Amino acid sequence: MKTIVIYDYPVSRQIHSELFHFEDDAYVPAGNDLIGALQALQIHGGATVSVAAQWRGMVSLALWKDDPTTDDISAFLSSVIPECKDALLTFPADDVFDFLYGQKRFNCLRRLSNTTKRLIEKHLKDKRLKIEFHLISEATTSIITSSL
Repeated sequence: MKTIVIYDYPVSRQIHSELFHFEDDAYVPAGNDLIGALQALQIHGGATVSVAAQWRGMVSLALWKDDPTTDDISAFLSSVIPECKDALLTFPADDVFDFLYGQKRFNCLRRLSNTTKRLIEKHLKDKRLKIEFHLISEATTSIITSSL
């Protein structure tokens, strides 16, 4: 089965490739248009699609919106990780990742990654695609969570 890796920023590709070692031609840059890159996939037959994205990309994919509002993000996060509501009420949406990571709330981050994977699969027309999602942190140069 063919593997394709869609990534948001070059650092996400670098971090992913250091761990997984796929060939260069497996990597597809998406920039800020992860949704468009996923929708544009033209694959005949099944494939594994790994998405390597940072916090903002993950939230955009989960909400299936290129530029979600703060209210959209807050509602999504509250529905998926209600036990982490303290972070959601204290920090702006873009800072929630830093708080969750700093507090070692990996259970919340894993749930967000797994939910994002399921929501991507829901939106894609080709149900033969196997989706994997990897939440990347540029600050730590690592994959923080993965849906594997």
